[in-house]
Amino acid sequence: MIAPIRLRDIDGGLYGPFHPSEGLTLTIGRAEGCQIRLSDPSVSRQHAVIGCDGKRWWVEDLGSRHGVSLNGSLIAARTPVQIRPGDSMLLAGLLLSVEHARESGISKTTIDVDSKADENASVEELAPPRRLELLLAATESLFSAANEVELLDRLVGTVLRTRAFDRAMVVRRSPDRSIEVVVCVPAGAEQLRPVSRTLVERAAHGRAVKLSADAGFDSVHSIVSSQVTRAVAAPITAGTETDLVLVADATNASSDEPVELVVAACRVASLARQALRTAQAEYDRATLREDLSGARSIQERLMPSTEGSVGAFRWRLSSQPGAMVAGDVACVIPSANGGSIIVGDVAGKGAAAGMVMASLQAHLAAQLESGRPLHEAVSATNEFLTKRKTPHATAVALDLGGGSLSCIDIGHGLIIRHSREGASVLLCEGGPPFAMFESMSYDATPIELVEGESILIVTDGFTEQQLPDGSMLGMDALIRAASARPEDDPVDVLLRVLRDAVGTGSLTDDATILRLWRS
Repeated sequence: MIAPIRLRDIDGGLYGPFHPSEGLTLTIGRAEGCQIRLSDPSVSRQHAVIGCDGKRWWVEDLGSRHGVSLNGSLIAARTPVQIRPGDSMLLAGLLLSVEHARESGISKTTIDVDSKADENASVEELAPPRRLELLLAATESLFSAANEVELLDRLVGTVLRTRAFDRAMVVRRSPDRSIEVVVCVPAGAEQLRPVSRTLVERAAHGRAVKLSADAGFDSVHSIVSSQVTRAVAAPITAGTETDLVLVADATNASSDEPVELVVAACRVASLARQALRTAQAEYDRATLREDLSGARSIQERLMPSTEGSVGAFRWRLSSQPGAMVAGDVACVIPSANGGSIIVGDVAGKGAAAGMVMASLQAHLAAQLESGRPLHEAVSATNEFLTKRKTPHATAVALDLGGGSLSCIDIGHGLIIRHSREGASVLLCEGGPPFAMFESMSYDATPIELVEGESILIVTDGFTEQQLPDGSMLGMDALIRAASARPEDDPVDVLLRVLRDAVGTGSLTDDATILRLWRS
């Protein structure tokens, strides 16, 4: 029998528990009618559905704009995929973890007890031995430290509380073998007597060591001559890194506590130090994901809607980021006599490409909205990006003025003419990619679209999608697919081709497709 599950988002929010029932379906999205309602703006109104067939739990992408990734791999739309506790689902910018939904509370069992008091019995309170008590107190103290500085201060304090040492310090051994004191108690005590380099060197290799007159240490005579009667050095690690060493010594110790207690405290400190770093890394990842999700949300607001009209033409758009932040460009700028459409791709992907994408889009829009002709706006934007030495970007710019259509190919080349007779590559005039050469002029090619014809512009996220055999999808495969089913909307056809190529993997790059046809 399958167990109930619940979902947890990255901020700790819980959805569920959901109990297994054959035929159960729960819609996930932003719409009011969704059983699992999410407020993240990057999530579609009806994004996905999770369900149960009585034998397993499954998730299905409802054809959302940004898809669903399961354990890092994009799943095909409209295809149920099994999910299990421990899986993670990425819906646009929101990460959901699948968990067991165990019943809360503690089980209770009634037992019989002897109600007669044994008057002759005595009850003795138990207390842990002093050494264990010191170690337990140290563990509690070290694991409650807020940061590494506080952790090291508490460790040194723990060592001195054993009364087996009158000086304790944490030192850092640099690659050049110099020794830097990070913390020392009492303050300034590092100047009172030398520290054994041999002890530090041995401990820096991951093993705790103690002073022994017959150990053959070359430097033992230097610290013995300083009236040191006991000394210990132990590594303080973080994962596989051993960059810190605790050194404790004494000239007149008031306790004979074994040095093993100090070694144990250092091991506890190492675990606490790694826990601090893990918590910080998780916080940094969550913060980064939140920042990237916000950036992606802004990108989506800059993008045109998924369909619309401008002048005598209509368009349909689909854009999926390869990373959370995309480097693909798509904008529609209406004007008094028609308007312009630009689809492009910045070299690279992720946040850096996204920043160039926003700059390119904003500069082009400002130029066109000021009334400049498309070819002049393209040239001015190229000069703007070239002077700032941004990564290269390719684009296709369409001028829809006065009901006619012309095209400028800015080093892009991925344009398809589609009709009921099939599909073919469309070659247009233009020039090199943005940010390659200054002071470029770009030529335009007039295009005549008759009824039933459309133009498809794709980015290289389609053509360069990696297949299981290591090859790329390529333009020829898109042409064949669009020609094989000329009666279907070519956007749907090519998206299916892309999803089939992705399979259980992930997008190689940002993938955008725009279709343009006469109203």
